[in-house]
Amino acid sequence: MCALAVALALGAADASTGHARDMTGRLGLGAQLDLAPLGSTVSVRYWVSHLGLQGLFGMAAVKSKPGEHGFVEWRPGGRVLYALTRTRLTNLFVGGGLSALLRKSKDRGGEWVYFDAVLGLEYHVSDVLGLSGQLTFAYNISTPKDASLDHELALGGAFHFYF
Repeated sequence: MCALAVALALGAADASTGHARDMTGRLGLGAQLDLAPLGSTVSVRYWVSHLGLQGLFGMAAVKSKPGEHGFVEWRPGGRVLYALTRTRLTNLFVGGGLSALLRKSKDRGGEWVYFDAVLGLEYHVSDVLGLSGQLTFAYNISTPKDASLDHELALGGAFHFYF
């Protein structure tokens, strides 16, 4: 949370320059670490204008323990992003989308679908590298719901190399 506050302060201090970083037509490849249900993912972002699209794909494997089977999880997701403000070095964005958690296991398998809303700030270290911090709210829209995976508010971060 402190990192997000510092990034917002940097963005506000830079807002007076009047020169916005235009990401239109830029494709970003990178990774995202989110404490929400998606966890660590490979991330692809494409900015059409102030509107962006983000695809996410993650995977996790947990080894079997005595008396408990392991499992494999697939975590695909997609979001639509909107840049609220753009300055020379920072972009403040909001977004929403769907993500899934698909768990394959002998005893703990299941499929959960989440709606997620995100508020984030991306700081451009250079013309090709962007670092971002974000706050994500994920809500389980699956039926039946698993009480341990119902909803979550989480912090996250990402990096993207833009081409």
